[in-house]
Amino acid sequence: MEVSNSKMLVKNIEVTNVSKHTCHFEWRINGISSYLENFHNEIGADRQRILYSPTFTTGSAVGDKWCLKMTVNDERFTDRIVIIELDPVGIFNLGVKLQFTSFILNNEYQEEERSDCNQIFNQSDYFDFAISIYTNELVQNKNKLMFNDTLTIAAELTLFDITSSFLDNALSFGSKRQRITDDYKDFFKKEQDTDVVIKVDGKIFKAHRAILIARCPDLFKLFPTLKDVSEIEIGITILYMDSGTFDIILQFIYTDEVNDLDDNAENLLKAASKLELKKLRQMCLQSLLKTLTCQSALRLLKFAHNYNLSEILDFISNYIVSNADKVTDTPEYQTFIKSNPSIVNILLQKCVSLKVDEAEDLIELAHNYSLASLKMKCAQSLCKFLRIDNAARLFVLADRYNIETMFEYVAEFITVYAEEVMTTPEFQMMKRSDPSLALILLEKSVAFLKKLRY
Repeated sequence: MEVSNSKMLVKNIEVTNVSKHTCHFEWRINGISSYLENFHNEIGADRQRILYSPTFTTGSAVGDKWCLKMTVNDERFTDRIVIIELDPVGIFNLGVKLQFTSFILNNEYQEEERSDCNQIFNQSDYFDFAISIYTNELVQNKNKLMFNDTLTIAAELTLFDITSSFLDNALSFGSKRQRITDDYKDFFKKEQDTDVVIKVDGKIFKAHRAILIARCPDLFKLFPTLKDVSEIEIGITILYMDSGTFDIILQFIYTDEVNDLDDNAENLLKAASKLELKKLRQMCLQSLLKTLTCQSALRLLKFAHNYNLSEILDFISNYIVSNADKVTDTPEYQTFIKSNPSIVNILLQKCVSLKVDEAEDLIELAHNYSLASLKMKCAQSLCKFLRIDNAARLFVLADRYNIETMFEYVAEFITVYAEEVMTTPEFQMMKRSDPSLALILLEKSVAFLKKLRY
C-alpha cells in the first residue's frame, strides 16, 4: 500500500485600505493689533495668551477634530513671538498619517509665513511644527500681514486613514469591491439604467431620479410629478445655464468632484446657488479668492455685488483698496471705467490719496457696494477735518451710513462745542429735517454738562 504525504498551501492575504480626506480651513482674527499690543511687553508662563480657532475636521472615519492655536509670548521662547500651530480636539483613533500646511495670507491673499508637516500622528504626540513670527514683525508690517486689522491664517489638512485586514484563501478570489462613490462614477460615465432626461442648450443629459433626490433635491423638483409609474423616462429643459456648466454640475452631483474648478468658478457659483448645492458653492467661493489678482479684482467686485456674495465682497474690496495703484494700471481698468464709471472714477482714482472734499461722495458709494474698508477710510478722513461748520453735516452722514465710530466721535465733538455748532445753518437744517438726531445731541450735551458739574 502506497502512502503519500501532501501539504495544503494556505495563502494569507493582507489587504490595506487607504482613505484620503482633505479639508481647507481659514481663520480670520479681527482686531488683532490691539490684542498684540496689550500683551507686547509680557513674557513667561503666566504671561502667555492663547486664542483658539473654531474646530474643523477632514470628515474621516476616525472622527478627527482639530483647531488652530495662536500663542502670544509663548513660554518656550524668551523673545516676543507669536506661535500658530495645529491642535487636536478630543480623542480619536491613533496612528493616522497627516499632511498639514499652514500659512499667513497677506493683503493680496498670497502666502507669507508657511509651515509644512508630514508625519504619523498619535494622540500623545507633541507637534513640533508651527508658524512662528516675531510680534514686532507683525506690527511693523500690519498693512500687509494684518490688513484692515485682520490676521488671516489658512490651513490645509490631509488625513490618511489606514486600515488593514487579512483574507483567507477562499476569500482572496474575485475582484476588489468598489465603494459606493465608485459605483456613482460608473453610473455617471455609462449612463446605465437612466430614468430622467435633461436638455440644456440643445444637449441631452441622462440621469437617475434616486441620485438627484439624494444629491440635488432642487434639481429634482423641476421634474413633473409622475402620473404613470410605467413611464420609463421623464424630461425637462433648463434655460438658465449652458451645457458645459451643467455637465460639470452633473459630474459634481454624481462624484462630489469638479475638474477645472478655477476656470469655471463664476458660472458654477451661479448654478450652485440656484440649485442649492452648498458644498459646491463654497468650493467656488474659495476658488475665486484663491485666484484673485489685480487684473480680475474689478470684475469679481462687480460679480460679488451683483450676486450678493457677502462672504467675499468685503475681502475683494479690501484687496482693491490695498492695491489701487496696481489695479488702475491694468487694461481691465480702462474697460471697466467705460461700463461702470460711477464705481471706478470715484472708487479707485481717489482711494489712494483721499481728500476730504471727495470723501463725502465716496462714502455713499462705499456703503452701497458694501466696501467696509473704504467706508472706514472715508470716515477717518472726514473725522480728521471735523470743524464747527461741518460737524452737523458729518453727524448726519455717520447716522445715514451707520458708521458707529464716526457717529460717536462727531457727537462728542458737538457736545463740547455745542453753543457754536448749534448756531450754524447746517445744524438748523438738521434740526428741521431730522429732529431725532438733534434730540440725541441734546441728551449727550446734558450728560456732558452734568459730568462737568460733578
